[in-house]
Amino acid sequence: RPRQLGIETGQARDFIDAYFARYPEIRRYMNETREFARAKGYVTTPFGRRCFVPGITDTNAARRNYAERQAMNAPLQGGSRRYYQTRHDPAARCFGEGRATIPLAASGS
Repeated sequence: RPRQLGIETGQARDFIDAYFARYPEIRRYMNETREFARAKGYVTTPFGRRCFVPGITDTNAARRNYAERQAMNAPLQGGSRRYYQTRHDPAARCFGEGRATIPLAASGS
């Protein structure tokens, strides 16, 4: 949406091309994630959670493109959420993965 930025379409394309030239691993991540999602129907977060991506093989281009964006974002968002949760949320530290891990005090009897 170059118009929203007040620049020409060519300038926007040049910026994007320069960005991916500087950071080729991002383009590689995007392509690999898209291909994995098409083959498996899901992507995984860094912590192993599967995020299913309905529509990744849809014949409707708008739906497929939306699903591709979901596939690229889900691992990042899911990973950052879990990282934050385990590092900053006291309840998550106690109840990780749905199991209580609160130490039980030994009874005095």
